[in-house]
Amino acid sequence: MERAHTVRIYLSGKITGQSITISKAVFWSAEVKLKQQGHEVINPMELDHSHRGDWISYMIVDIEALIRKAEAIYMIDGWGESRGARIEYAIAKELGIPILFESCNAAISKAEVKP
Repeated sequence: MERAHTVRIYLSGKITGQSITISKAVFWSAEVKLKQQGHEVINPMELDHSHRGDWISYMIVDIEALIRKAEAIYMIDGWGESRGARIEYAIAKELGIPILFESCNAAISKAEVKP
Protein backbone atom coordinates (compact mmCIF):
# COMPACT_ATOMS: atom_id res chain seq x y z
CA MET A 1 0.00 0.00 0.00
CA GLU A 2 1.32 3.43 -0.92
CA ARG A 3 2.04 5.78 1.97
CA ALA A 4 0.36 9.21 2.05
CA HIS A 5 2.59 12.26 1.71
CA THR A 6 3.81 13.70 4.98
CA VAL A 7 1.64 16.38 6.54
CA ARG A 8 2.67 18.42 9.61
CA ILE A 9 -0.32 18.05 11.93
CA TYR A 10 -1.02 19.91 15.19
CA LEU A 11 -2.90 17.93 17.85
CA SER A 12 -5.76 19.65 19.67
CA GLY A 13 -7.82 18.24 22.51
CA LYS A 14 -8.76 18.42 26.14
CA ILE A 15 -5.91 18.89 28.60
CA THR A 16 -7.20 21.20 31.34
CA GLY A 17 -9.66 19.60 33.73
CA GLN A 18 -8.42 16.03 33.53
CA SER A 19 -5.39 14.27 34.92
CA ILE A 20 -2.12 15.01 33.15
CA THR A 21 -1.56 11.24 32.90
CA ILE A 22 -4.79 10.79 30.92
CA SER A 23 -4.07 13.82 28.73
CA LYS A 24 -0.57 12.60 27.90
CA ALA A 25 -1.88 9.11 27.06
CA VAL A 26 -4.63 10.46 24.79
CA PHE A 27 -2.26 12.83 22.95
CA TRP A 28 0.44 10.17 22.69
CA SER A 29 -2.04 7.70 21.20
CA ALA A 30 -3.11 10.25 18.54
CA GLU A 31 0.53 11.09 17.82
CA VAL A 32 1.46 7.43 17.32
CA LYS A 33 -1.51 6.86 15.00
CA LEU A 34 -0.56 9.82 12.79
CA LYS A 35 3.15 9.00 12.79
CA GLN A 36 2.32 5.45 11.68
CA GLN A 37 0.67 7.06 8.66
CA GLY A 38 3.97 8.85 7.98
CA HIS A 39 3.06 12.32 9.25
CA GLU A 40 4.95 14.81 11.36
CA VAL A 41 3.10 15.62 14.56
CA ILE A 42 3.14 18.77 16.67
CA ASN A 43 2.11 17.59 20.12
CA PRO A 44 1.40 20.54 22.46
CA MET A 45 2.16 18.25 25.42
CA GLU A 46 5.78 18.22 24.19
CA LEU A 47 6.27 21.90 23.36
CA ASP A 48 8.65 24.07 25.41
CA HIS A 49 6.47 25.63 28.07
CA SER A 50 9.21 27.50 29.94
CA HIS A 51 6.98 30.39 30.96
CA ARG A 52 4.78 31.67 33.78
CA GLY A 53 2.83 28.42 33.89
CA ASP A 54 -0.62 29.96 33.68
CA TRP A 55 -3.26 28.87 31.14
CA ILE A 56 -2.80 31.85 28.81
CA SER A 57 0.98 31.25 28.66
CA TYR A 58 0.35 27.66 27.54
CA MET A 59 -2.11 28.88 24.92
CA ILE A 60 0.34 31.45 23.52
CA VAL A 61 3.00 28.78 22.94
CA ASP A 62 0.47 26.31 21.51
CA ILE A 63 -1.26 28.78 19.19
CA GLU A 64 2.08 30.02 17.90
CA ALA A 65 3.01 26.42 17.01
CA LEU A 66 -0.35 25.94 15.31
CA ILE A 67 -0.04 29.10 13.23
CA ARG A 68 3.67 28.95 12.39
CA LYS A 69 4.23 25.22 11.88
CA ALA A 70 1.03 23.28 11.18
CA GLU A 71 -0.37 22.28 7.80
CA ALA A 72 -3.48 20.85 9.48
CA ILE A 73 -5.06 20.51 12.91
CA TYR A 74 -6.28 17.17 14.28
CA MET A 75 -9.18 17.44 16.72
CA ILE A 76 -8.98 14.63 19.27
CA ASP A 77 -12.34 13.22 20.38
CA GLY A 78 -13.75 15.25 23.26
CA TRP A 79 -12.13 18.47 22.01
CA GLY A 80 -15.43 20.36 22.32
CA GLU A 81 -15.17 20.10 26.12
CA SER A 82 -11.96 22.14 26.05
CA ARG A 83 -11.93 25.93 25.92
CA GLY A 84 -8.36 25.86 24.53
CA ALA A 85 -9.21 23.33 21.81
CA ARG A 86 -12.30 25.34 20.82
CA ILE A 87 -10.07 28.44 20.47
CA GLU A 88 -7.54 26.45 18.38
CA TYR A 89 -10.40 25.17 16.20
CA ALA A 90 -11.71 28.71 15.66
CA ILE A 91 -8.24 30.00 14.76
CA ALA A 92 -7.66 27.14 12.31
CA LYS A 93 -11.07 27.71 10.73
CA GLU A 94 -10.56 31.46 10.34
CA LEU A 95 -7.03 31.03 8.93
CA GLY A 96 -8.03 28.28 6.52
CA ILE A 97 -5.92 25.61 8.20
CA PRO A 98 -7.50 22.26 7.29
CA ILE A 99 -9.32 20.64 10.20
CA LEU A 100 -9.29 16.87 10.68
CA PHE A 101 -11.30 14.98 13.27
CA GLU A 102 -10.19 11.85 15.11
CA SER A 103 -13.68 10.37 14.82
CA CYS A 104 -13.41 10.61 11.01
CA ASN A 105 -9.80 9.46 10.79
CA ALA A 106 -8.71 7.31 7.94
CA ALA A 107 -5.35 7.67 6.24
CA ILE A 108 -4.68 11.37 5.76
CA SER A 109 -3.12 12.52 2.52
CA LYS A 110 -1.47 15.80 1.53
CA ALA A 111 -4.26 16.37 -0.99
CA GLU A 112 -6.84 16.40 1.82
CA VAL A 113 -5.18 19.25 3.66
CA LYS A 114 -4.71 21.70 0.81
CA PRO A 115 -6.63 24.87 1.74
